[in-house]
Amino acid sequence: MRQCRDGRRLLLATAWRHAVGDALGGDVHPVIGARALQWAGHERLARVIAHHSGAAERAQAAGLPSVEAEFPAPTGGDVQVLDLLDAEDLVTGPGGECVSPVERLCGVVDRCGPRHFAVRALVAGAERLSRSQTWRALVEDVGPITPSMPGGQG
Repeated sequence: MRQCRDGRRLLLATAWRHAVGDALGGDVHPVIGARALQWAGHERLARVIAHHSGAAERAQAAGLPSVEAEFPAPTGGDVQVLDLLDAEDLVTGPGGECVSPVERLCGVVDRCGPRHFAVRALVAGAERLSRSQTWRALVEDVGPITPSMPGGQG
């Protein structure tokens, strides 16, 4: 029971941190927040945050050191927390609204341009999650794969 409570707390903390990052414009690299969490003694949370939202791709695109060099990848149940956070990222628009993965990707392309690291990070996250039938089904269930077409088609 305690392990389940700890997992829920970790998920809630990562979700809040993610929401705060979006409120700040979303361009803050996850490692910055992870360092602050690590300094405050929250190593598990720091590892999840450091690897969230395509952080490895973002670091590479920015010419920063490897995320893995500073923060080992989450393990055990923390991998599920990271997957949930990345799945949420695929089906939530910038205003918190539920969107399809296609709508999410198109919105990021429209805001940032097709070559922006945020686009590559979103695609990498979708690709990673799509390798698991469970995560793919969750994303498809929460955010329909194709946006509704005008006039009820699609």
